[in-house]
Amino acid sequence: MKNLLAIFLVALTTFSAYAQDASNQKIEPTDPFYQKGQHFLGLNAGGSTGYGFSYKYLKNKVSFQLTGIPIFSEDDIYTSVGVQLTRRIGHSSFNNDPIHFNVYTGAHHIYNSYTSYIYPDYVGSTPQQTTSSDQQVNIAVGFGLEYIAMKKLSLNFNAGYGVRLDGAPATFFSAEAGIHYRLN
Repeated sequence: MKNLLAIFLVALTTFSAYAQDASNQKIEPTDPFYQKGQHFLGLNAGGSTGYGFSYKYLKNKVSFQLTGIPIFSEDDIYTSVGVQLTRRIGHSSFNNDPIHFNVYTGAHHIYNSYTSYIYPDYVGSTPQQTTSSDQQVNIAVGFGLEYIAMKKLSLNFNAGYGVRLDGAPATFFSAEAGIHYRLN
């Protein structure tokens, strides 16, 4: 029940920005760049949006981002998968390049499986092998900014407040950063 309530609160907070009046249209650039969908590839790191390689789709005032990476070795597996939804709420510029002010929500799933070896105290004995795993789910909401240089390079920074949903819920300050290159 706690998980359902937390997810509902995140969705409600993020999507309440969609109910804004059409009077905010004046902050939106009229450049066709923002009217058609833009595809970006890059890197992202964030407690609630994931770590690793990232794909972002931007159209009008909304962007969707998917981030993830698998890291594995002979005995260990680590995966990070995150999603982020961003809604633009303001606009400015720096050297004729746009700066967007955003609200965002993110969800991040982490899976970690690792093998440990316990060596007995006497010589010639065989070590005992144990495999353990844990999972973590983080969600957060917050504010951020995105700077798009030369309509090709996107730099974004977000800060928010999140909750960890596995086990006993715990809250945390969430910080996110990403760099993406526009493909089209």
